[in-house]
Amino acid sequence: GDGGLETERVGGSLKLTWDATDALSITSITGNEEIETMQLQSSTFHANGGYVPVAGVELLYIPPIAILGVVDIPVITADDGKQETFNQDLRFEYDNGGSMRFMGGFSYYKTESEVTGLRDDALLADPLIDDFIEAAIATTNANFADAYCAANAPCIPGFTTIIPVDFRADSEIFGPEDLITGETENWGIYGRAEIDILENLTFGVEARYSEEDRKSVRIDDGVVTQNQSKTTDSFTPRFTIDYNLSDDNLLYAVLANGTKPGGFNGGEAAIVTGNEGYDEEEIWSLEIGSKNTLADGQLRLNVAGYYEEITDYQLTESVPFIDPDTMTQNTGTLINNKGEVEIWGIEIETVYQPAAAEGLSITANYAYNDTEF
Repeated sequence: GDGGLETERVGGSLKLTWDATDALSITSITGNEEIETMQLQSSTFHANGGYVPVAGVELLYIPPIAILGVVDIPVITADDGKQETFNQDLRFEYDNGGSMRFMGGFSYYKTESEVTGLRDDALLADPLIDDFIEAAIATTNANFADAYCAANAPCIPGFTTIIPVDFRADSEIFGPEDLITGETENWGIYGRAEIDILENLTFGVEARYSEEDRKSVRIDDGVVTQNQSKTTDSFTPRFTIDYNLSDDNLLYAVLANGTKPGGFNGGEAAIVTGNEGYDEEEIWSLEIGSKNTLADGQLRLNVAGYYEEITDYQLTESVPFIDPDTMTQNTGTLINNKGEVEIWGIEIETVYQPAAAEGLSITANYAYNDTEF
């Protein structure tokens, strides 16, 4: 059928590493990507114009709904999307072979996006699309003429002219272009330190501070309907401890904090309900486990238990709202911050590779998860 999606992606990255000394190395990673998409959709448009039948000198306006109900005309709409992303990471690592190791760095990320709904001249300038619509109108007019004449004697098909009102000029589908632009800019600094407290006991601490700016502008039918901006910052620590019982047995624990950035809700539902944005989601997690190699290396057994607590949980939900144009009830999808979530569970992973059967591998896993919202 008509419609489809075409994507063009161009990107590249550059990694540079300099061993400044035997203990210090510096790494730079730079990346850039550009994505262009064109999506065509075939749908049915309910014509909002009328028809003017001409019989002799008598002019009559007959709305389509009076005879045929709403006239359905197939149309094609198109969305043109562009996105460019740039990221830079500069990292320093220090390890002199002693009991302490360090790593730190700086990161930067920026993405700009634009989605244009091709309408009016931008869409109809394509002769293939224009011909498609003209053919649909001609077919609908012919059907309308037959129905009108059948219900209104002495109208005779072929002798009565049907003149369509051009619905494209004032309809929402063929009005001004729709445009959504977005920009996200993020920078952060991070670091990690590890210290061997004992020969077989290692403690680690990590931390990251980041700041993010988000902007979004939405233009519908030539009018700015949303203009949003949001700035958030976060500090996320992480603590680890590893205890080697032997070369084949490791006990570990990880306590970590993380965040999920806030953002914007778009569309009619967000505008009508006033719910145009949502806040950052935060999570604290604790994992305790063991990694083991047994039976002379034939069996690998990993066991872990975890607990997570999420605050300001970002929940995607369907929200009813009244369309101000039609005064009818519709449903939209919005993201809202909803309370807390607690999760705990256990995971067991086993892999057995018997020496007596070379090439044979047997894997068995088990997981249990309990979630409370």
